[in-house]
Amino acid sequence: MYTSDGGNNWNIQEDNINGEFYSIYFSNSDTGYAVGMGGEILKTTNGSIITGNKNIKKNRNEMLLFPNPNKEILSITGSELKDYNKLQILNISGKILCEKDITLNTTSIQISTAKLSKGLYYIRFINNNYNKTEKIIIY
Repeated sequence: MYTSDGGNNWNIQEDNINGEFYSIYFSNSDTGYAVGMGGEILKTTNGSIITGNKNIKKNRNEMLLFPNPNKEILSITGSELKDYNKLQILNISGKILCEKDITLNTTSIQISTAKLSKGLYYIRFINNNYNKTEKIIIY
């Protein structure tokens, strides 16, 4: 698959990759990774990535958390952010380490992660009806 418009539309690209990919992650609009069977990892620095023969269309409501892994400032962008009124950072035991209100119609925020120790953390996005949780790695 490849994209020429920042991931809004994806096109089929012939490849020699066999197997399935379990995860596709973009740390920004150009740099992305695909992880597949047998430990196969593909990286792109131009916004395109080979994923097989399925047509993938980026969900315009997605949030992008970057850079991830992180060590100082985590940026969160995307129109889906408007759906939430609070976020929490939790350690792997579920303890809330930080809580931040999200202002109405916010589509971009930055959070300092400089005081967090190295490790895996969860960011929970909260509204009145449901929650969404994402993983971040601090190094």
